[in-house]
This record gives sequence, C-alpha cells and structure tokens, in this order.
Amino acid sequence: MAIPMRIPKPSWFELFYDLVIAATLGVGTASMIAEPTWTTIGWVFEMLVAVFSIWLMTTLAGVLDHGRTAIARGLVLIQMASIVIATLALGSDEGLPDWWGMVAFGVAYLCVGGLFFVRVEATKTDQHESRFISLAALVAGLIGFVGAMLPLPDEGGSGTYAGVIVGVSVLVVMVPVLWGFLPRWFATVLDHEHIEERIGALFIVVLGESFIGLVTKLEGKSYLPAPSYFVIVFLVAYAFWRTYFTSVEPVGLPHTARRARLWLLGHLFVLLGVVSSVAMLVTRATTGAESLTPGQNSWTPLPLFAVVGGMAFLCFLAESRTYAAIHGVAAAALLALAVVALGNFDPTNNWTIGIAVVIVIADSVAISLACRRMTRQEA
Repeated sequence: MAIPMRIPKPSWFELFYDLVIAATLGVGTASMIAEPTWTTIGWVFEMLVAVFSIWLMTTLAGVLDHGRTAIARGLVLIQMASIVIATLALGSDEGLPDWWGMVAFGVAYLCVGGLFFVRVEATKTDQHESRFISLAALVAGLIGFVGAMLPLPDEGGSGTYAGVIVGVSVLVVMVPVLWGFLPRWFATVLDHEHIEERIGALFIVVLGESFIGLVTKLEGKSYLPAPSYFVIVFLVAYAFWRTYFTSVEPVGLPHTARRARLWLLGHLFVLLGVVSSVAMLVTRATTGAESLTPGQNSWTPLPLFAVVGGMAFLCFLAESRTYAAIHGVAAAALLALAVVALGNFDPTNNWTIGIAVVIVIADSVAISLACRRMTRQEA
C-alpha cells in the first residue's frame, strides 16, 4: 500500500478561500433571519450542497497537486467571485437577476474542471480520473449556462427550474468523485489529515461568519432587545466549537472509503444545522418578544438537532462509540422536543428552545468529561 504524501497544513490562500465560501453561507443565514420558512431553508440547503460540492472538488484538487501554480490560484480566484455572485443572485427576490446566478455557477464549475485539467498537465499519475472529473465539471458548467436561458423566478418562471438545474449540476460532479474515484484515491494519493484539517477550518469559519448577522442586526440599536438570547448565541456557538473539535475532528476520517464518503456528506447537515441554529438564535437575540412575527416565532429545536445528530452520525462512522452514544442521547432528546414543538400550534412556546439549548450545552460538557476520562486511561 502506498503511503500518502504529507502536505503542509492549510495555507493562507486556502483559509482565504474558506472565508469567502463561509461568507456566501452567511447570505443563507441572513435569508433565514429575514424569512424563516421551510421554502427558505430548503433553498439554503440546496445552495449549501452546491457550494460544498465546489469547495470539496477544489479541496481535492488542491490536496492532489498542492494547488501552487499561478494558473490554479487564478482559477480559484475566479471561482470565488463566481460563487459570491451566484449566492447573491439565486433565491433572492431583489438584487442581481437569477440568470446571473446560473451563469456564475456554471463558471464556478468550469473553474473546477480547469483545476483538474491543470493536474493532468502537471502530473503523470491519476490522469484518467482527473480527465474524467474535468469533463464532468465542464458538463456541470454547461448545464448552468442552459439554466440561465430557462424562465427563472424573477422572470415569472417556476423556482423548480433553478432547483433542478443546480441539483443536476451537483450530481454530475459529485457522483463520479464520491462513488467512482474516492475509493481509488483513499489509500494512495489522498492525504487524510489534510482533508480533516480543511473540513475543520471550514466548520470554524462558517460558525464565525454566522455571527455577522448578530452584529449587523444589533448595529445602531441603543439597547439589547433580548439579553438572555444574546448570551445564548455565544454559549451555543462555543458549545458547537468545543464539541466538534473534541469529538469529531480528533477522530478524523473513517477507515474505509465508503464511510469516508458518508462522513463528508454528513458535514452538510452539520453545517446546515449551524447556519440555521445561528439564524434562529440571532432572530431571538435581536428582536424583542413583542416584535416577533409569527414566522420568526415558529422556530423549533430542529436546527440544534441537525448539529448534534450530525455529529453523532460522524462519530458513529469513525467508530468512536463513546462519543456517538453521548451525541445520540442528546440528539434523541432534541428530536423529541422538536416533535413536541411542531405538534404545538401555539407559536409562542419558547420553552422547547430553552430546554434544547440546555441539552446542547450538557452534551458539550459530557463530551469534554468523556474526553478527559479517556485521556487519563490512556496515560
């Protein structure tokens, strides 16, 4: 078995790239704060899947050839600008036209194809796989261009067109990579530690970027509308950070390609949960109880469940039974609270969210205690 080549820790350029990706997800947070509906959450999730697919493909390209050529960095810069335009245009009733978003997504996928084409030219290994991925990304980009010619929502068309186009583009590039080539790369050219570090960096910048909504909403106010929720935002964010980097990140990628594939996809639900949870708590922290609209007051513990349940799934895949069990108990309690909240037609029942926050913090404490106990046993 070939030993994976060691690659330096995430570079400053990679962290800059992650910040831009996280900023686009901040647009999703703002959308959910402004209009917290199932439709909004569904659209934000689809945008998250699309952006994550581009991020993952770019990360793999960087891991495989270090991404150190001027051409590769230029393609990444073009891609970052395209992603920002796409997220600002698609799903918004105001601002840039939807066809701009489709074209921008197409350009972003073309940049991914260019990164793998550069790899083909720069190395003599894995050329077949890189060529195929480059071709798949080209097709995904062309699909985006076709979508720009369809009647989109801001032109009176159905939002289904845009959703289908984005979904098909994602499948065209993700299926061949995760189900075709990941098993071939897993034990050879893929550096596991670098992937783990990149995922961890993305998690922390997404968590931090989400706070922009809190700062923006509070700017200009002479008082804190809900001081208790202001404190809760920071406590929950700290709990998320502490829990992830205690239970998920240290364990790392699972030992098989099949589980690693699910591990990567599982992060989608964790990230969606983080974005949704921050949107929910920021809404409460920046709007007085008397000023909440029915939509703003209809949040449930489901976002918190997505984070904790997602972490339970990631720990299970990595065969970390203790951590998976602790997260599993907390996730079950959060899901039960969400069911109660969904079944209660009174939108003012804030007690379910309050108890859910306590469960999230208790889960973080339990994980920390379990980590200390295992550390003492190993010593």
